[in-house]
Amino acid sequence: MSINERVIPLVPFEFNETVDLDGHEAWFVDSLHTLESPDFFLSTYSEANTQGMIYGAQKLPLPASKGSEWRNINFVKILICPIVVTNEAEIAERQERLTENLFPLIQNFEKMWGEYKTELMELYRPYKRFDVEKATAMDLVRQLGHLKPVVNRMSEVHFYVMYVAFYFFMLFEDLCQELFGIDATHPDFQAMITGFDNKSFQCEKNLYLLAQKALELGLGQHFELPSDQIALRLKEVFDGRTWMTSLNDFIQEFGWRNERLWTPAAPSWQDDPKYVIDRVKVYLKVTDSRIADRLTSLTARREKTIAEYLPRVPEDRKAIFELLLKGAQYASSYGEEHDLYCEMHTDALMHRYLVALGKRFADAGTIDKVNDIFQLTLEEQREIGMYPEKYKLQSLIAARKEKGKQDAKDAVPNVYSKTMNEQEAFGWMMSAREPIFLKVVVGEMPKPRPDLKADLVGVGGASGVAEGPARLISSVEELNTVQPGEILVALTTSITWTPLFSLVKGAVLDRGGTLSHAAVVCREYGIPCVLNTFQATAKIKNGQMIRVDGNEGAVYFLD
Repeated sequence: MSINERVIPLVPFEFNETVDLDGHEAWFVDSLHTLESPDFFLSTYSEANTQGMIYGAQKLPLPASKGSEWRNINFVKILICPIVVTNEAEIAERQERLTENLFPLIQNFEKMWGEYKTELMELYRPYKRFDVEKATAMDLVRQLGHLKPVVNRMSEVHFYVMYVAFYFFMLFEDLCQELFGIDATHPDFQAMITGFDNKSFQCEKNLYLLAQKALELGLGQHFELPSDQIALRLKEVFDGRTWMTSLNDFIQEFGWRNERLWTPAAPSWQDDPKYVIDRVKVYLKVTDSRIADRLTSLTARREKTIAEYLPRVPEDRKAIFELLLKGAQYASSYGEEHDLYCEMHTDALMHRYLVALGKRFADAGTIDKVNDIFQLTLEEQREIGMYPEKYKLQSLIAARKEKGKQDAKDAVPNVYSKTMNEQEAFGWMMSAREPIFLKVVVGEMPKPRPDLKADLVGVGGASGVAEGPARLISSVEELNTVQPGEILVALTTSITWTPLFSLVKGAVLDRGGTLSHAAVVCREYGIPCVLNTFQATAKIKNGQMIRVDGNEGAVYFLD
């Protein structure tokens, strides 16, 4: 079959219900990483993340899981299947190895993560230096081929370090349940693990400072223009040029990131300053300084809470309590920071090369628009890149775009399994104690609480209570619709949404666990969050007054 006939590309890691349900007990939809539109590089990331999760689970090792496999459906939705260890002797042997690794991993976590960051930055360096403007189509295809193993190595680092931090979070939770009867949804547990800085929060603070500088320079009125016009306007005035210098310095440090995670099709901050300016606009609405001084109050609360609990720990358990507490504290910090060194960096690098290749294909008449390059797989680009003038793919691109619109709308079940219903499948998945499943992708399951008389019951991701009008958001393009004092309601969030948490009074999410992005950022910003409601975006209307109770994991409709 020629490329022109492949409306559905021939790629590995596309879910095949007949094949993939043989030998796999259940596949779970990953709602947190599902894309808004088809991305034909999803198979590349499914391969990388399968490799990364298996590598990480084996290196640690996780006692009851050998990692997970990834698949994609129509290049939009992601499925994940844990590789569960069922042999008791094997679990015991893996547990013994984990126990041996426990102390050195926690004691040396910062050094280990620092060395991995250095390794990744060195891997990326030549691809940043390469002049894509002077490269031929074949040069770019060759470079993209070299980038693929870099993405795979990034994934190994990403998931190994994540497994380390997140598993220790779970061990600390186990100990707190044993000693105090509290888990990760309890306000005191959350207080003990918050208040630590990282590169992601430094990025947000610098965005806030850029907004403050714009106001100090009297440039506020220019930010009423559409974001894509502001940079040009500011270059016309002296103070505007001063501010643009600060913006360029910011992009130099933080600009290797895309508008959405795990997709090189999304625009990069390197492409156009308007994407950073969009965030600055959000911070211009901020009326309090929670982002500037949050660490001081959180640190004081953390130390006070630990001081209250430590005397209750038996003497023979104090050493392990303090060790696991230290490990758990790394989970939130790494969970936010890793994006900037891992997938965001590779997304932005891939985007840079793909846009350049798209220009070559458009010049050759292979495609009409530069961004049509994202309707082709990496394997197809390699084939076409040898001699792009030979191919005319306009009808194929049109067919894929049309099919993609429908695929993005299609609903899929939460679980695929031949042998288990949804409840049984979740129970099987939880037996693996796979931390990314339990604390991020699937999350803790809500418990029935009829005594609360709540309209929605979920999981308390961040403590506190807040009331306000609901604001439903479904994509990063809608960030500037959010107003101060609203309650964010969404399917899920990611690091690209972080500026919103300086504006809103609370958050309600359909999906997510206590180490998902929304939970971590809400805790760090001191606002309540309820996760895994499953129905918030379906039942809550824009502007509806609601109360969010993060202490109880409950949401109340006030009108």
